[in-house]
Amino acid sequence: MTERTAGTLTDAQFAGIVNLIPFQLKGITQRPDAGLRDEIASLIADTAHTAPIVAGASFNPDGAPFRDDMLKVQNA
Repeated sequence: MTERTAGTLTDAQFAGIVNLIPFQLKGITQRPDAGLRDEIASLIADTAHTAPIVAGASFNPDGAPFRDDMLKVQNA
């Protein structure tokens, strides 16, 4: 988000990065030693329920649900 706001990333580049996030999260859950499964599941759910702010993006990573759940993961 910071790079997009600074103009370093175009909206299309930002959307491309954002669209990778759900796949990355799902990949983490495929590891047999993955922890924080419930928290990651919440993040995955957020990607399906947070309206995008950029055309072509699948969700808004700065939206309250995703941001709040990301803080829980970071603090776990």
